Amino acid sequence: MLCEHYFGGFTEDKSLYAGVGNDRVIYVYDGKTGNPLAGVAVKGTYIQAAAISPDGNYLVAMGWDALLRLYKIPKLN
Repeated sequence: MLCEHYFGGFTEDKSLYAGVGNDRVIYVYDGKTGNPLAGVAVKGTYIQAAAISPDGNYLVAMGWDALLRLYKIPKLN
């Protein structure tokens, strides 16, 4: 069961979207089915906001420490 999450945004073609988990994970979901495809754990801080790049290759997270973190999206299932 996935944790509660906050919306993070869609890719340009709406095939993927990112959601911020309250467990310090940014989840990547299939934009059509809503099924989870991948997750990226953020170390050190809780995530305040996240976004996915228009091409679906990168995630950016802003933590409560006001730092931006850039992550390459792992290979999707």
